[in-house]
Amino acid sequence: MVDRTVIRGLDSAMLRFARLSNLACFTPVALALALCSSCTSTRQPSANPIVDMQDNRLDIAPRIDAFKQAWAETSGAPKDRTTLRETSKAIAWTSSSPLPLRRAIVATLVDDTDPAQAADARNMVRLMIPKEQSRGMMAFLCEACSTRGWTECAAELVRSYSRPIAEVPDEQRGERVALTTLFPDKKIEDIVFDMFLHPPAHAAAAPGDWTERLRSDCWDLLARLDSDGTFRASILMPSSSLIVDDPIVRDLRACASELKAVPLTGDELRWARSLHDPAKPDNTRWWGEAARAIASLSADQSKGLQLRHAEPIRWSSVHRPAWLAASRESLVNELTARLESRDHSSRSADMTSQRQPVRQDLAYWSASMRWGDLLEMLVVDDAIRQPVVVAELFRQGEADRIDTSTEMGGLIEPARVSGSSAEGVSDDQFRARLFRPRSSERRGDEQFVASDDMIAAADRATSLYHFHVQRWRNAEYAGPSSGDLLYAARSGRGCLVLTGVGAQRLNVDYYQPDGAVIDLGTIEARAK
Repeated sequence: MVDRTVIRGLDSAMLRFARLSNLACFTPVALALALCSSCTSTRQPSANPIVDMQDNRLDIAPRIDAFKQAWAETSGAPKDRTTLRETSKAIAWTSSSPLPLRRAIVATLVDDTDPAQAADARNMVRLMIPKEQSRGMMAFLCEACSTRGWTECAAELVRSYSRPIAEVPDEQRGERVALTTLFPDKKIEDIVFDMFLHPPAHAAAAPGDWTERLRSDCWDLLARLDSDGTFRASILMPSSSLIVDDPIVRDLRACASELKAVPLTGDELRWARSLHDPAKPDNTRWWGEAARAIASLSADQSKGLQLRHAEPIRWSSVHRPAWLAASRESLVNELTARLESRDHSSRSADMTSQRQPVRQDLAYWSASMRWGDLLEMLVVDDAIRQPVVVAELFRQGEADRIDTSTEMGGLIEPARVSGSSAEGVSDDQFRARLFRPRSSERRGDEQFVASDDMIAAADRATSLYHFHVQRWRNAEYAGPSSGDLLYAARSGRGCLVLTGVGAQRLNVDYYQPDGAVIDLGTIEARAK
């Protein structure tokens, strides 16, 4: 049984209520409907219980009674029972069906006296878990798994748990209660990491890239459970006892030992694996250069490095070697001197009493920023102020203003691949490469979608950027939106948003995965 001392909060309250009531409905309005069904409809049941259980015009209690009646009447009729099972499963799968009815159906199906049919119902529960949106139904499914010892549902519980939910704290999620009940001798981090390393056997038979999605979801969940990567780093370092001959583990260990970074999210995991892919010679060359540059850093400089820091460090080792010898305080002083004389704009749009303005000044954020963050900003600041880059950004900004179907954006990156001999391009020159979203990716004039093409080309990019130039005087939107900040957190990237703040003037804001936002000042199409 579930340990009641760990069952607290919304999801846990749902689990307790599910045990006590046949009407597993958890909102006051829905509970009233369930308990007083005759108050909500004057429609009467027909003579056919299978028809009645599907009739959305009937109240909940008569529909449950109709299902129970149909179940009893088909006990000796295998063909009719098969038809009833399929009809009932369709109702259970439908999120708009009343929760008490869905719960009654699932409870009956999993308790079927026919072992094969009960196993089929368990498989249905397993498949429902990662797709279920109702927290009430999820609480019931978690209860079913934990009390019945269905360890085969663990992967699906992890996938569901990986989806963040604002209404329920992570510690109180039904999925967590179920997982720790199924594996009482393990910490939740160990359960998820073991699932990442050893996907269950049924994953191999799942359609498409199910195993890769499971591993990505495990890594996303660990990003919340192990937010700074300490737990994973301790396991992935060569000194640990972990012995797994798996390409993904080899890639992670190389990232941790050579780039001094542990990917924190599923998107970062895919990024690291692409960078370490031996089939990509440009990436292989880049990896060697980045690893050598990072190996030269002091322990203080290496502290808290993330994957996004590797390219700024590599570039600086070639073009700004003095920065690699600089202390954190020296980098802060350099940035402060640059920023204090520039014009700045702060985002004021979409601010309410619940959402206060995000501070965008270095003085506010610098104490929490790592050496790598500061170096990254210096490199980005150099890049966006090169005349060729400035001219291109204003050309793209005008294109963004004209196109009202999307926001536009792209990549800030070195203008040529290391070791190439492109004529007319200096070694330290950058470019702003635009990626126009496809028709299916255009979601209106106030949202940018980083296309698959853009992400595939972003392995060695210095920064991602997009525009807020719905009009050239758009200063109230100067800075990242909440959606922009969520994207940075999920992708693990350093990002820029460029906002029109006047005729031929762009305000540049840098923002990073932990939510820090720094206004880098304005750039102008023509220098004064």
